[in-house]
Amino acid sequence: MNEQLQTALADLIGKANSGIDAGTTFLQAQLPDVIQQLLIWKAAMSSLLFLLSVAGFIGVTVAIVRVWRNADFWNGDDMPPSALVAFFLCVLYAFPALVWSLDWLQIWLAPKIYLIEYAASLAK
Repeated sequence: MNEQLQTALADLIGKANSGIDAGTTFLQAQLPDVIQQLLIWKAAMSSLLFLLSVAGFIGVTVAIVRVWRNADFWNGDDMPPSALVAFFLCVLYAFPALVWSLDWLQIWLAPKIYLIEYAASLAK
C-alpha cells in the first residue's frame, strides 16, 4: 500500500512538473505578442486623448476668436467676460491634457523605457 501511494505521488509530481513546463513554454511564446498588443492599446488610448484635447483646444480657440471679432473690441469695448472665461477654461483643461497624454509619443520613440515605467507603476 505504501508503495502504491509513493508511485501515485511520484506520478502526480511528474504531471505537475510537466504542466508547469508546458505553461512556462506557452507564456514564453506568447509574451512578445502580449507586449506588442499592450503597447498598441496604450498608444491608441493616449493618442485618442491627445487628439480630443487638441480638438477641444482648437474649438474653444475658434469660439473665442469669433466672440472677439463680433465684439467692438477695437473701438474701446472690453472683451466679453464669457470669452475670457472660455479662454481660461481652455488653458486649464487643454494644456494639462496635452501634456498628460503624451504616452503615445514615448511608446513610439522609446517603447522599452515605457514598458519599464509601466512595470514599475504596476509594482507599486
